[in-house]
Amino acid sequence: MGIHHRDKSWPKAELSNPRLLAAMQRDIDERTPEAEALVFKELMRGRFLVPLADEENGQAESETHADTSETNGTGLPIITFVDDGEHPIVIAFTDSDACRNWSTEDLRYAILDSGAVFNLARGHGAAGLVLNPSGPMRTELTADEIEALAEGKQPHV
Repeated sequence: MGIHHRDKSWPKAELSNPRLLAAMQRDIDERTPEAEALVFKELMRGRFLVPLADEENGQAESETHADTSETNGTGLPIITFVDDGEHPIVIAFTDSDACRNWSTEDLRYAILDSGAVFNLARGHGAAGLVLNPSGPMRTELTADEIEALAEGKQPHV
């Protein structure tokens, strides 16, 4: 499945995706189809930190961070939010600093390769995936983009 690490230390393992972050910055600066295509290309190569819900009660240790932790057959009780239509939104982080921007609490997490993250989001029926929800370079992916990335395809730009 692509799980590389689980631990209660938040996050103990250092993770970075410098090429992805550079592509995300280029997309912010240029807003061109080429820059967006590069982001998707680098997303497919990345590894991401995904926060997990607390095993004991099925929610994050802070109630503000989790609305549901159903595994939906994925095997991982991930932390999700819900959008205005009550659809799940998955969160993930490109690097350890982005995790710390979001929460300094000791939360469990998994380091997953990109295919595992997009398949996990798809398995949860996610309406979206938010990378780095507290920055830097917050990025929102739609359900269609998640579906394409889960299939190893570049979304249409």
